[in-house]
Formats: sequence, C-alpha cells, structure tokens
Amino acid sequence: MLAHVFACLGPQVEMLAVSSNLPASRFEPLGLRVIPDMLEGVSGPLVGVTVHRLGRT
Repeated sequence: MLAHVFACLGPQVEMLAVSSNLPASRFEPLGLRVIPDMLEGVSGPLVGVTVHRLGRT
C-alpha cells in the first residue's frame, strides 16, 4: 500500500520521505528518504518531520 501511495504522490512533489524509526533499509526498495524521530524522550509519526523542518538533522 505504501508503494501505491508514493507512486501516486511522487509526480506531484519535489521529494518524498517517510517518518519512521524502522530501519532505513526497509524502505530502500521504494527509494524513500527516512526521517527518524530525533527528539529525546519524544516519539511519534511527525517528530522526525518537525525536527527536519527545524533544521536539526
């Protein structure tokens, strides 16, 4: 399902990434950048994106 979603979104955006704490190798077949959670003691699906936008990666 993830591959289908990204296949539909890919042509519409400059870059695709996934926020996940799973190993990045799990997403290699899809060619996706993985943004992990980076705030100590805080985790969740958008923490990695928040940190990335704040320029902390």
